[in-house]
Amino acid sequence: SSSMSRPPSARPKTSSGGRPSTSRAGRPSREPIEGIMRPSSRSELAREEQRSNIGSRSGFVPPPSSKGFSPSVNMERLEGTGTGRPPTGMIHPAIINRPITQQGLRAPTRAGTASGKRQVLDKNYYVGILRSKANELNMEINRLNKELEKGEKARNETSAYEKKAEEGALTLKKLHGRLLDYNSMLDKMHSTSELSVLEMEANEAKRKADQVVDSLEELFKEKKQRDDEINRLEEEIGIQKRKNNSAIAAMDPSLKDRYEALKEQSEVLKEFIAERENELSDLVNQKNQLETDLLNSPLKQKAANLREHIVELGKRERDLMIEKQNEESLDEKKAKLIESVRRNNDEITAMEKQYDQINEQIENAQEELHEFNANVESDNREQMDRYQGLQMKEAEMNAFFASFDDQKRNLSMEMEEFQDGIVKNLRRLSLNLSKINSSMQVTDMDPSILEMSEGASVQELKELHVRLEEELITMSDMETRMRGELQAFDRKGEEMEEELAQMPDYHRMVETSQEENTNLEKTKGELMISLPRLDESLNEIEADLDEITNELRGDDTVAIAESLTKKLDYLEETNQHLRDQIEETESEGNYEEIKEQVLSLQREYNALLLAIPRR
Repeated sequence: SSSMSRPPSARPKTSSGGRPSTSRAGRPSREPIEGIMRPSSRSELAREEQRSNIGSRSGFVPPPSSKGFSPSVNMERLEGTGTGRPPTGMIHPAIINRPITQQGLRAPTRAGTASGKRQVLDKNYYVGILRSKANELNMEINRLNKELEKGEKARNETSAYEKKAEEGALTLKKLHGRLLDYNSMLDKMHSTSELSVLEMEANEAKRKADQVVDSLEELFKEKKQRDDEINRLEEEIGIQKRKNNSAIAAMDPSLKDRYEALKEQSEVLKEFIAERENELSDLVNQKNQLETDLLNSPLKQKAANLREHIVELGKRERDLMIEKQNEESLDEKKAKLIESVRRNNDEITAMEKQYDQINEQIENAQEELHEFNANVESDNREQMDRYQGLQMKEAEMNAFFASFDDQKRNLSMEMEEFQDGIVKNLRRLSLNLSKINSSMQVTDMDPSILEMSEGASVQELKELHVRLEEELITMSDMETRMRGELQAFDRKGEEMEEELAQMPDYHRMVETSQEENTNLEKTKGELMISLPRLDESLNEIEADLDEITNELRGDDTVAIAESLTKKLDYLEETNQHLRDQIEETESEGNYEEIKEQVLSLQREYNALLLAIPRR
């Protein structure tokens, strides 16, 4: 009815505060209703229907009201209502309540106001519905965007508050630490009155803090080095990956396909291994849990021990059942043992024959090998002796040639020294002889001196006398010294003559050494020529020796002999064991000895019984 209030429209208003009109320009205006209106006629209904089809966006035309006017009339113009008309797009028709006839869908009618014409919902009606839904979605999107903005703003504020809270917590922590330090300082100040103790503790704390700072710096440097190393390794890995990718790109298509297949297979295997490792870790954890439960529960431990005991008893039962099934009678065992012993004896006899034959062959081969080794050793010994002698001669020659220049130089230096000494001695002899001759020519009464001393004074004569005496003493000393030197030179000359007489001729010695050098060079050349031949013969002999040794080692007869020897030892041990078993079995089943012992005891007892009445 017209008296009911409609919900307010969500459409924007104009600058005047009113809602823009949804009617078209050709729609006639309505005057306010004053009093009761008569019902509209059919012509008015048709005009209203035509008018609503032109002006409505939704294409839906509701039926006329009982008062004779169309609901499309602007409700704001109605006096006494107090509400405005919602937009046309917001009108939601109740399709379920509309009657459907054979002619189609029509609007519900009221009693006395039904129209005889049919109203059809065309495309504009559904377009209006879609627009209304789109408007609702836009409104909901706007509402959600506002809520999102509020949430983002709250989140930003929350993050800012959290950051401030973290900063405040850090500040509080620092202040709390400082408070603790101050409290400890106050306690120390109250407890100890000496400032030196506090200074020592402060220095100790500072030293520890410095150590911590140094350790932190070292850790930081180490971390930086590790980071640099990681970056370098990552770069190397990247370079290697690029190289691998380039190599894969340049690879043959078939190889590339195979590589891709293997790569996929590797990935599958990695996943499989990871799954198995996870399963293994789960099983290990389960096992550890079970072991923990078992350790914590005495009943479970007892049950586990009983379980192991049951398993052992089951194994023993199975072994006993198998032994029972395989159990044979004593005669059958004895027959089998006798048969096996007979068979083993036959095999041992055959093997002993083969063993004797193989031993004969081995002895023959060893004799041949000993003879060959003796021949080879004798030849090698002779050749080695010759070779060693030649090596010694070569070493002597090399030593002589190496020391020849030094010996020659030393001898030449000694000869030069002797020559220089002889020349020096001869010069000294000549000088001394000339001095002696000049001194012998001077007499005690030198007339020149006397002539010079005729006009001299007594003092001058005294000085001259003293000087002459000094010269005389000096000359006598010189004469004595010269005679000693002459005697020494004579002795040294005699020694040098003796050494020269003992020394061989130098030129002859050089010629002899050159001849010996030439002979040694020739001998060395001959030996160098014969050395490869000797080496070849030695290599051939060693190769023959290795071949013979390998033949002996790879000979089937030797291997067969070794295997037969081992088998013979094993069969002898088995035979001895079987014999022991047979003897033991026979001793268990042989009652003849016991019977004889019993009969002998019986006879002795009867004899004793017969002897009793006689006594």
